Amino acid sequence: MALNSPTHGRRDGGSVRTIGVVVIVTVTPNPAFDASLPLPGTDPGSSHRIEAMLERAGGKGLNVAGILACLGRDVVAAGPVGGTRANEFVQDARARGITAAFTPSPVATRRTVAVLEPDRDTLFIESGLPQPTSVWNDLVGEIAQLVRLGDVLAVSGSLPPTTSEDLIARLCERAHAVDALTILDTCGVPLLNALDYHPTVVSINEREAVSVVDSSDPVRAAHALVNLGARSAVISCGAAGLVAVAPGVPTLSAALTKPIRGNPTGAGDAVTAALAACFDLADGADVESPSWWRDTLRKAVSWSAACVLQPGAGFVEVADVDRLNATIKIEEIS
Repeated sequence: MALNSPTHGRRDGGSVRTIGVVVIVTVTPNPAFDASLPLPGTDPGSSHRIEAMLERAGGKGLNVAGILACLGRDVVAAGPVGGTRANEFVQDARARGITAAFTPSPVATRRTVAVLEPDRDTLFIESGLPQPTSVWNDLVGEIAQLVRLGDVLAVSGSLPPTTSEDLIARLCERAHAVDALTILDTCGVPLLNALDYHPTVVSINEREAVSVVDSSDPVRAAHALVNLGARSAVISCGAAGLVAVAPGVPTLSAALTKPIRGNPTGAGDAVTAALAACFDLADGADVESPSWWRDTLRKAVSWSAACVLQPGAGFVEVADVDRLNATIKIEEIS
């Protein structure tokens, strides 16, 4: 049974889920307690007094879930969580409006620390500890219970050390078996293995794309991912925006008309969140139409930019999204 597993997040007895409502499920294979330390500056080798520290349940999939919750979308978060602070992790997710369906683990959840200065961010990231095979089997089983026809499964982030490189593929297999939609934001061999199950969209950045298709050109990388099995691909290019390749749609780019300054950590997670929201087929959207993709990329850029304006990942302000939505240019790439 998942930590704090909700009846409306499961499909077995007692479900109060409304028939026909699409569920968005995010999976974070390597969750973390994310701490953000805003400082006016640092002096290596000296002591620094911390006036405020923000700590939250994090990891890429949790960031996706947090952004969806900020913008009023129902979302279920899954992944292995353990250690003496497991309940804190669950309670933080719940407090942010995220439905928790975490898999209990005997392994303590890792930590990350971001030192935020006016002109730079410095991150200290634990790799995490190996998870027992039984935890991964439980997680895959939980996803099989959560995800059904038309639902959206978003898998984001790295794998802990020694994790089998077929884990992402196993999760995609469960989603593919019930015709759920899948969004993948991971890289390397685990992503390559998962492409056999034709994920709905692969959403990664330029650096991650190189680890999969050995191309630093975002347009070529997106086309290569589709040729390898992805139904569509969105490549994040930092301040340069997004590139998208999808069947029957011209190759598109989307970017802000004017750059903004802020904290880019989690901007790619906001792109994944926007894609998950737009792939919610309960609205009857035609995901193979150019107009749908234009609208989706506009939302993805505005959500990503709104995330940059926040001091930490996993949050956006509705007012920022609305304002930024009008400052985006979308072009066809020949």
